Amino acid sequence: MSGGSELVFIYGTLRTQAGNAFRMEGARRISEGRVRGQLYRLDGYPAMVPDEEADRWVVGEVWEVSATKFAELDAYENE
Repeated sequence: MSGGSELVFIYGTLRTQAGNAFRMEGARRISEGRVRGQLYRLDGYPAMVPDEEADRWVVGEVWEVSATKFAELDAYENE
C-alpha cells in the first residue's frame, strides 16, 4: 500500500457497476473479496454484520483508498 492509504472492503452500492460506484473514483480496485457474515437491508441499503462463525459469505471487492477518499466514503456512509 502507498503511504496514507487504507484497504476497504465494499459490498453494496459502491461496488463496480453499482449505483454509487462513481464514489470510488480515484481509488484502486485490488480484487474480489468475501467475508463471513450476514447482509441485511436497511432503508433500501445493504448493511453487513461480520460473523466468523457464519455459514454465509458476503461477496464484495477490496479497494485501496487514500485517507481523503476514506474520509469521503465515511461521510457518505454516515449521511
